[in-house]
Amino acid sequence: SARIEKLEKAIASSTSPGDDSSMECTTISLKDDEAFETMLAEKNAVRLQDQLEFEMAALGDYDQHLKEVEQKFQLWKNENIRRRHNYIPFVVSMLKILAKRKRLEPMVQNAVKKKQERHNAAK
Repeated sequence: SARIEKLEKAIASSTSPGDDSSMECTTISLKDDEAFETMLAEKNAVRLQDQLEFEMAALGDYDQHLKEVEQKFQLWKNENIRRRHNYIPFVVSMLKILAKRKRLEPMVQNAVKKKQERHNAAK
């Protein structure tokens, strides 16, 4: 690892094999490096956690938008089905039943009467 390489370089560059002070400096330097690396790792962890929270919130927003779009397309699909359906057989059948029960003619006369009243009221 990088620490072992630093330790090997520090030991190799020491001025004398019996000089304990340079070894102490190297040890302190390595401890400082470890503390610095720990601090960097903690900062990176916090930054990554913040990034993760942001991405999760964005993902939730996209998920909500996707659901809204899917609902919209489902509404369009249902509307297209209703629009394309052939209602003529139903209407003809309903008119036949009303005529058979002798209710169609009074309904037509009532509709004509209301239309004339509206027309006269508009004048």
